[in-house]
Amino acid sequence: MLRPHVTEITHSIKKGGALEIDLILRCGNHVGIAEVKAGKSATYKEGIDQLNAACAREYFGTYTRKFLIVDREYPHNNKELAKAWNINVIELTKSTNEDRVAEDDQDTLVQSVISVLGAK
Repeated sequence: MLRPHVTEITHSIKKGGALEIDLILRCGNHVGIAEVKAGKSATYKEGIDQLNAACAREYFGTYTRKFLIVDREYPHNNKELAKAWNINVIELTKSTNEDRVAEDDQDTLVQSVISVLGAK
């Protein structure tokens, strides 16, 4: 569903041993990385830590946009922490316990990504 709206998308990238990035997105000159969390792990701050590690200067740099995509409402205190780290939290609350993004959440995901990265 994101493919027609972005210039390039890649998934499951391993970088530097233990670091794995779920998605890399590009719209023109703008690059974003996304960490996707589902279930109970979607409520923890682990995704924030992974995004910050991936955007360290030696990997993707400070100009890379960061997205944390979760399948439920993200806890308020973690949402505030994500905001402080310039992480865009995308809550796909209708996609809980599904193997794919629910139809109702697809527009939310696409609009959130292209509003930050720009449309193709």
